[in-house]
Amino acid sequence: MFDLFPAFTKITRAGLNNIPHAVLSMIRPGPGISIFPTGDGGICIGTLERQGMQQGGLAGGGGGGSVILAAFVSLNAGGDTMEVYLWAGSGWSETTTTVYKPIIFRVSEWNGATITDAAGVARTYSVTDLDAKYQRRATWTVDEVEYTEVQEITSLYEVGQKLYMKVGAEGYYVDDNNAGRHWGVNEDYT
Repeated sequence: MFDLFPAFTKITRAGLNNIPHAVLSMIRPGPGISIFPTGDGGICIGTLERQGMQQGGLAGGGGGGSVILAAFVSLNAGGDTMEVYLWAGSGWSETTTTVYKPIIFRVSEWNGATITDAAGVARTYSVTDLDAKYQRRATWTVDEVEYTEVQEITSLYEVGQKLYMKVGAEGYYVDDNNAGRHWGVNEDYT
């Protein structure tokens, strides 16, 4: 470990320039930590999820690790998957591949379930009379007043939009959600 500025010594430009080197020299790759070059002369320090040892970002997006480029085609009726063309190295595949939506958008994760948020509000979700591919209804009660809203994935997937897919803990391709999609209220429904 570096002793950059021992007590009663002058702070020098050389000492200041050694701070990044000193900090990086204290980080050691090991179980759960990976260090790899970024290709632009920098490095990336990432952590691994314990489940399946895949790198972060599967449910919400933005993680490191191996990704494959895909082009969006359509959402599937079941509500958990979509069709994409995968990048084959020199061009797009000729047939579509079924891949999973991020966990937060999979109908099987929330339909019919009551989920309590961090504020203690319990919401029940359903797809009754909605398009399960991209909509859900949330119902909850606060101070004996019942609220209902229809939520949609926003922004909607666009045909041809480029997406990054990762291999999830289940071993299937999953949209890494680098576009930052989330659930938003559709004010047209009552």
